[in-house]
Amino acid sequence: MLTQGEPPKIVYVGITEQHPHARLSDHRNNKAPGSFDNMRVIATGLSSRRKARNIEGSALFRISKGQIPGIPRGSLLNKKRVNNGGYWHAYRDNGDPVRRPMSTSATRTALEQNVITLPR
Repeated sequence: MLTQGEPPKIVYVGITEQHPHARLSDHRNNKAPGSFDNMRVIATGLSSRRKARNIEGSALFRISKGQIPGIPRGSLLNKKRVNNGGYWHAYRDNGDPVRRPMSTSATRTALEQNVITLPR
């Protein structure tokens, strides 16, 4: 995820299979100067892409609903998905067993992890 300021505020959430330095380089080239200060890796070595997608989708869903303190709704640099108007990939809190978001507390815990922080 990308953060800005001190204390760091989340401004972008995403997953990748790229090496963190390569992904950071992409963000440097594609995001406006000053839009983020650091990239923080919050998970590595997950057993499946679905697990990574669940962290990402849950974070985007919870942030878009205003359920993660300190991150204003609509403040992310992520582009909204055309098919559902949200930032997440078909995550919804309607009992769907396949795309059910993690709980708000589990999502906050995931977002607080820090494997490594790379400066812009």
